[in-house]
Amino acid sequence: MAMFLIIAFIIKTSLPSRFNLAFELPFYVLIGIILSWFKGAIVAFTFDFGKLLLTSRIFFWTPEYGIIPILVAIFSSLAFNFASKNKKVLIFMLILTYLITFSVFIFYFFTSESEIQKVAKGWRRFFSKNLVLLLIGIFGIILLAFTTFLVILYWKKPTQKFKNALITLFVLSFCFVVFRWLWHPFAFVQYYNRFLNRTGRDRLIEDYFFFYLTPIILKSTISFPIYSLFLINIVPLIQFLNDKHNFRWKFGY
Repeated sequence: MAMFLIIAFIIKTSLPSRFNLAFELPFYVLIGIILSWFKGAIVAFTFDFGKLLLTSRIFFWTPEYGIIPILVAIFSSLAFNFASKNKKVLIFMLILTYLITFSVFIFYFFTSESEIQKVAKGWRRFFSKNLVLLLIGIFGIILLAFTTFLVILYWKKPTQKFKNALITLFVLSFCFVVFRWLWHPFAFVQYYNRFLNRTGRDRLIEDYFFFYLTPIILKSTISFPIYSLFLINIVPLIQFLNDKHNFRWKFGY
C-alpha cells in the first residue's frame, strides 16, 4: 500500500489534471479481488484518505468521489467470487459492459459535432465526432481482443489461472464503464459546484455530463489496455502465492 501511495503522490503532484489516467482504479479492483469485500473496502477507503492527506487535499473530500473506492472494492470482490462459481454472472457482466459501451457509441453517433466539441478549453481543438466514435470503437475492440485471447487460452487449457484472468478482465472493464464513464462526470459536477464554482450558478449534470465524459473516453482508451495487462497477470500470481501460503500454514511449514 505504501508503494501505491508514493506513486499516487508523484502522479498527483507532477502531472496536470488533464492527464489523470485513474491510476487508483486498478488498485481498488486488485485489493477487492485478493481481499474480502469488507477488508477490501476498508483498505480502499484508507488508501483514498491517505492519498488526500499526502497531497494536502483532504478538505476537498466529497462523498461522490469518496464512495468510489469502497464500491469498486466491494463490487470487485463479490463479482469475482460469484463469477468464479457461476458462469452466468461472468456472461452477464460481459453483456452489460458491451451494452453500456454500445449505448455511449450510439449517443455520440446521433449527437451533433458542435455538441461534442463542447469540452474544456484544453481539449477543444482535439476532439471531433469521428475521433470520439473511433475511440469508443477502439475501446470495444481492445476489450474484445483481450476476451478472445483469454477464451482461446482457457478453451485449450481450462485452468483456474486463465479463468481468473478472464474474470479479472471483465471486472476491470465493468468498473471502467460504470465508475469512470457513468459515475465520474456526475461526481465531478458535484465537486465543481462545491469547490470550484465562482459564478454562483451550479452546473447541471444534464448539461455537463458529456462535457466531462469525452476526455475520459480518450484517457480510458490509453489506460485500459495497460491496466488490463497488469491485472490479468498479477491477480493469478497473487492468488497462487496466497493459496501456497495458506497450504503451508495449514500443515505447519
